[in-house]
Amino acid sequence: MKFHYIVANLDSRYAAEVDDIITNPSTTGMYEKLKNQLINRLSLSKEQRVQKLLGHEELGDRQSTLEPDQMADMADRIMEVPLLTSMPSVNSIDPIVASEFSSISVTLESLVERVEDLAKQPVTATTGYHIGSSHLLVTNQLSKKQFLVDTGLDLCVFPCSFLSPQKPDPNFRLKAANNSTIKTFGFLTLPLDLGLRRHFFW
Repeated sequence: MKFHYIVANLDSRYAAEVDDIITNPSTTGMYEKLKNQLINRLSLSKEQRVQKLLGHEELGDRQSTLEPDQMADMADRIMEVPLLTSMPSVNSIDPIVASEFSSISVTLESLVERVEDLAKQPVTATTGYHIGSSHLLVTNQLSKKQFLVDTGLDLCVFPCSFLSPQKPDPNFRLKAANNSTIKTFGFLTLPLDLGLRRHFFW
């Protein structure tokens, strides 16, 4: 969950640095690998990484952490390095790198905190019937009562206070889902004025 959440919220310039991990994620430890590679790859600027390659660093038994596509990208910048190193602005590259590193670290920490907050939110189960704002309600102009008309129910149940006298009707029973009997108080005929051309009886 953390991996997909961070990918969805990752700035495009950072996502480009780890495109190979995003498009081909590992089956295990996806989040940790993404986090580590973001930090590793953004901790050095492109110029510094090219200089590191030009410095003929001995790898020994170690494998280069650079992917083929990254090395191809650096090849286009190799000729720029001598010019860049002679410019005064190169001396200020360390603070820039530190700022970028701090920015991505803060972004990662913020995303992780948001994921953890979402994971801590309790999932509650609700019972009963809730009328959402998307349901269609019509108002009876005579009684000023509202009716929910898109429930798909075969009958409508009213409180017994609507009836007089309020005595159970022994001739009409309802069955619940568990096959228990629901006592009723009989039938009620309602005159309806729904703002149409004529009144209806329900």
